[in-house]
Amino acid sequence: MDAREFAGMMLDLERISRASVESLFFRSCAQYELSMNELRLLLELHKAGRCTVGEMSDVLGILRGNMAGLAKPLERRGWIRRRRSLEDERVVFLELTAAEAKAEGILRQVQERFAPILQNEPPETAEAILTGLKSLYALLAQI
Repeated sequence: MDAREFAGMMLDLERISRASVESLFFRSCAQYELSMNELRLLLELHKAGRCTVGEMSDVLGILRGNMAGLAKPLERRGWIRRRRSLEDERVVFLELTAAEAKAEGILRQVQERFAPILQNEPPETAEAILTGLKSLYALLAQI
């Protein structure tokens, strides 16, 4: 495979992946009136527990300057809390509030939707997909 073919396949993969992920999370976004980026922020906080705005910016691939616009509405709605570091006031931490249970509910909805698909695949197929994804991640990390 040459670089041009690889680039075309990567663009196709990005388009298909984005559509599939949005479809998978659409019900939760609609139910909780969240944008996809807001949902991603909540799920990443659920996974991490607590992190800085800069760390979340890197994880989500969103410019640091745009993080306030993403976090403030979630804070007003009571989903997250923003706290300045006592050691360095330039650092702002993000953490889930009582929304932890809602985040778990969202994850449960996704698992319920995804589980039947995985159950229909033989274990070796799932393992091959996982191995391929890990190889792809390693390759993309070099770019």
